[in-house]
Amino acid sequence: MTFAGPAANLVIALVFGLALRFFPALVAFPGLDLMFSYIVYINILLAVFNLLPIPPLDGSHILFTFLPPGMENIKIFLSQFGLFILLFIIFFFFQWIVLII
Repeated sequence: MTFAGPAANLVIALVFGLALRFFPALVAFPGLDLMFSYIVYINILLAVFNLLPIPPLDGSHILFTFLPPGMENIKIFLSQFGLFILLFIIFFFFQWIVLII
């Protein structure tokens, strides 16, 4: 179930990427090829972002599944401060995404 979000993003990116690649008639409509490119790009970014191992993202559930029992302190730390780490990453490392969009 934790792979559902990133997998859905990758499927959407694949469908629109294949449509962009194999239907050259899309170029005839102004802006449609650019919109499809943005859909592919944004969905790939969302899939990668969702796989970050920080709660509440899906990557944390994957990490906690494979984390050995002796490393509970990492799980507790990420559960307590994960939202702050996530906000820090969004504000300081993903600002360039807003400039692209």
